[in-house]
Amino acid sequence: MAVAAVLLSFSLLFAQNPKAVYFDRQEVGVPDFAADGFILDIGGGGEGVIGQLKGNQVISIDPYKDELENAPSTNLKIVMDGRDLKFLDNSFDTAAIFYTLMYISAGDHEKVFREVKRVLKHGGRLLIWDVNLPVWKDAAKEFGIYRFKFKLPQKEIVTGYGARFPKVADQNMQYYTNIAKSAGFKVVTAQNNEPSFYLELQTPPSVTGVMEKALRDAGIESAVKLYDALKEKNGTDYYFGGDVLTELSNRLIADGKISESAVIFKLALRDYSVKEVKTNAYGYRLLAAKRYSDAIDILKMNADLYPNSANAFDSLAEAYMTNGQRDLAIRYYEKSLKLNPDNANAVDMLKKLKP
Repeated sequence: MAVAAVLLSFSLLFAQNPKAVYFDRQEVGVPDFAADGFILDIGGGGEGVIGQLKGNQVISIDPYKDELENAPSTNLKIVMDGRDLKFLDNSFDTAAIFYTLMYISAGDHEKVFREVKRVLKHGGRLLIWDVNLPVWKDAAKEFGIYRFKFKLPQKEIVTGYGARFPKVADQNMQYYTNIAKSAGFKVVTAQNNEPSFYLELQTPPSVTGVMEKALRDAGIESAVKLYDALKEKNGTDYYFGGDVLTELSNRLIADGKISESAVIFKLALRDYSVKEVKTNAYGYRLLAAKRYSDAIDILKMNADLYPNSANAFDSLAEAYMTNGQRDLAIRYYEKSLKLNPDNANAVDMLKKLKP
């Protein structure tokens, strides 16, 4: 991350410097918070406050190895750039940025927010503590010196941060709120306590949560109607995607709710691009469950979406054959063989099926 402000020396933090504005020491309560799984801590070097608070539940990243080495916390620490997180999508329920945004160039703020959103799960939280960093009217003053006493449940941490004042626009709570909304977050909590602020942000939860409730309460038709209504009304309140619909479909089939599962998977194919191999595998699950009609529907949709795939037509042909529809099985094995003349399975099946 490009550094817009510098970690200042002890003498500049605690001794008077004509280029600095010294803010009164502020007490900031940092209460424990509930979090499932690992917590991603952006800029977790230095005091490592989030690591000290939540222990081995935290994965702290920082672009500077020495900052991580100096942090007294014992949790996992990784040298990593917040603009290019090396984690998979949907990896964390919770992320935290503790007095770090002031050290990131304004041009990189949105990149960091979007990367954090990417690695957060649907409905995941981002917790931010930072300072309201103003454009200072007196050009002779270059730095703001912010001194703190952080009150954790089991300890107090006395420290201070120095940050360069921005030249163009205030970097305050409203500034970060606007960036967060642009990146796709919803503001849950906003507390301004000059010179600091606290934000709790949330990514849109998956629409499948409300769909599952509707399914339990009123059945599959109600769940599908709710999905369609929410998607048409406001596509930003929830996360809509083929990935979450296919995950729901797989959960349902695992629970023995095969009809409901098939309806949801068809919904995913109707609205989104689902990988061919994923649809193919699901079709075979339906065949194994002897739901031949649903399997044919799914595999037919897959072949329609991937018309140049010999494997998609081979699978569709097998579904028709299993369902006793010999003529259609022959038609689609021949289609598969035309697309891939080396398809030995299609050759063998056609020998068995043709008189």
